Amino acid sequence: MADKGDKTEKPTHWRLQKARREGNIPRSKEINEGFILLMLAISMIYYLPFVGRTIIDSFRYFYSVAPYFRLDITNFIHLMGVALKIFVIIMIPISVFFLAVSVITTVSQGGFKFTFKRLSWNFERLNFFKGFKKIIASRGTLVELLKNFIKIIVIAWISYTTIKGNLDKLIFLSQKPFEVILRNIGEVAFSISFKVAIFILFLSIFDYIYQRYDYMENLKMSKQEVKEEFKQYEGNPQIKGRIRNIQYSYAMKRMMQEVPKADVVITNPEHYAVALKYDKDKMQAPEVVAKGADYIALKIKSVAKENDVPIVENPPLARRIYKDVEIGDPIPMELYQAVAEVLAYVFKLKGRRF
Repeated sequence: MADKGDKTEKPTHWRLQKARREGNIPRSKEINEGFILLMLAISMIYYLPFVGRTIIDSFRYFYSVAPYFRLDITNFIHLMGVALKIFVIIMIPISVFFLAVSVITTVSQGGFKFTFKRLSWNFERLNFFKGFKKIIASRGTLVELLKNFIKIIVIAWISYTTIKGNLDKLIFLSQKPFEVILRNIGEVAFSISFKVAIFILFLSIFDYIYQRYDYMENLKMSKQEVKEEFKQYEGNPQIKGRIRNIQYSYAMKRMMQEVPKADVVITNPEHYAVALKYDKDKMQAPEVVAKGADYIALKIKSVAKENDVPIVENPPLARRIYKDVEIGDPIPMELYQAVAEVLAYVFKLKGRRF
């Protein structure tokens, strides 16, 4: 097996596809965190007033029934049902919203790919010493530690400066009405969440660049691995033959689709057939839209008959065009006269001007 130092080649297309099938896609969790925090901050503007009104209405309801409340199983179940209903009303919409944001941000980084490969059992994961060594020696672990350290410092600084700047709103909260308490706490929470979200999204740009770099580095291959992979996928005679057959099938299908659009089919009459098309407004000379020998020639003539395309027998001209002109190319100048005579005859039959 090649050493890490021998892996100097970029991963091939097949290696990248295999990694993707196994669910190995470069992603930054900071992008998810940043967008969720940003959506949380924005949702506070619209959602916190709703939460505040719901909580206040709930307190009013509980205070209204308190004088008549008797502690029995029926009343207890009723109040628990009301509390559960309030919890669902508050939590379900915001939970669904954040789940949708999380899915969208994850998919946007590399598409949706569900695989059981990552969940498969691997006994090597039970090797404590190997796992510990991998964690200590991992470049990714050091990057994560550095990233988390920066996040803690910056988030603490943002929280400190924001709370310090809003002390006048927070210091006497206990003496203020409940609505004012909720509003002031909401304003401070919004400010902290929004600033932290912007910071994390900014950090996620660099994190995604690193994740992409680390992903490509981990998938690098040795020269021998590249050779073996090319041999497996492109050098295999069976695969190459299958590819050629598919390509030939598609090319044949496209060519036969052009025969009904031809102005004339010139034949040998048995061994060769060439289909020509001429549009004086778009072409400088007639072009070959299809050609073939033996079975293909018979197929071209059959399609031409089905679509009322004139068939003209001219063995020397058919052989010459078949051998010298490729599909899609105009006929050479030395054949202009012979082809012009054929097209003039065909257009005269159709009542068209040449």
